[in-house]
Amino acid sequence: MQGWWYYYPVALAVKTSIPLLILAAWGAGICSRRFAAAAYRLPLALALGIMLSAMAGSVDIGVRLILPIYIALAILAAIAVASSPAPWRCVLSTALLLWLMVAGIHCHPAYLSYFNAFAGRDPSKILVDSNLDWGQDTKRLSRRLHELGVQEVSVLLIEPITLPLPVEERVRKLYHLPRIKLANAYPPAAGWYALSPTAIKTMQVPFQPWWDKITPTERVGTLWLYHIRRP
Repeated sequence: MQGWWYYYPVALAVKTSIPLLILAAWGAGICSRRFAAAAYRLPLALALGIMLSAMAGSVDIGVRLILPIYIALAILAAIAVASSPAPWRCVLSTALLLWLMVAGIHCHPAYLSYFNAFAGRDPSKILVDSNLDWGQDTKRLSRRLHELGVQEVSVLLIEPITLPLPVEERVRKLYHLPRIKLANAYPPAAGWYALSPTAIKTMQVPFQPWWDKITPTERVGTLWLYHIRRP
């Protein structure tokens, strides 16, 4: 509940496209060498002002809280590109810009859950919450369950807050899901289970839950779908 001072540097490192990080670091190096000029001090001051003030706090609930820092990163990246007259620097900056463009196209339409390669194959081991899973794939889950002919599913999802109903009925009505009930951490009975990484990573249980021992049957966007069969 107290937060971590290094939360936002880590979040920025894994939630930002690698070529943008490289270009911004390149631009920061140029600005530091030309620090005497105010035009080169300002983007550094903007980036550091946002980052250091965020690190001093304890509200660690998503890279979204420091989104203005991307203005500074874009300016620093532009300085790197504009200050590359040498042929090899032009080639390098062009390659990084092309990489940035391809990375943006590749992650479409999952922009909210985007992580770069630094996060590995399971970014939920690093960050969840609004960095990864904020209920955005619930409609996609509903379509997939209907395709599979699922009549009932046990869920642990991010709770919508727009209807004054019990959570399971609220989710079902909002997203046209089949019959649902709440899952728990005890060994599961046969059936279908849909789990949110945010919901299960923030659940406090005194033992290892079953989902840590079983590979998901498939992933529906950021959600984990399990089909437990009878022994």
